[in-house]
Amino acid sequence: MGLLWASCQQNQELIPYQLIPYRKGDKWGFCTPDKKMVVQPKYDDAWSFSEGLARVKLNGKYGFIDKTGKEIVTPKYDYALYFSEGLAGVKLNGKYFYIKIFPDGKVVEYYDE
Repeated sequence: MGLLWASCQQNQELIPYQLIPYRKGDKWGFCTPDKKMVVQPKYDDAWSFSEGLARVKLNGKYGFIDKTGKEIVTPKYDYALYFSEGLAGVKLNGKYFYIKIFPDGKVVEYYDE
């Protein structure tokens, strides 16, 4: 799941390229390797970044955030996989499909009929 840091400091500076999932109590956020807090712990679970996005779980639903902590895909999916080659596999209401995020932020769902 990544390294757990005993403490992190609030970081208002430049966002680094490498962020590490960080747990405080039962919530997850992200820190830099030098322990500077970038994304405050608020998620039930969090995973490493892939293609600039990290998968997060909030209230039993999965979504994706960028390296600033902005929710690019609001947690609404029942399950989600990492992004690979621009796509992430997700599950919603018993259906599996892919999502893609375009540069303008639009999220498109691709179903295999």
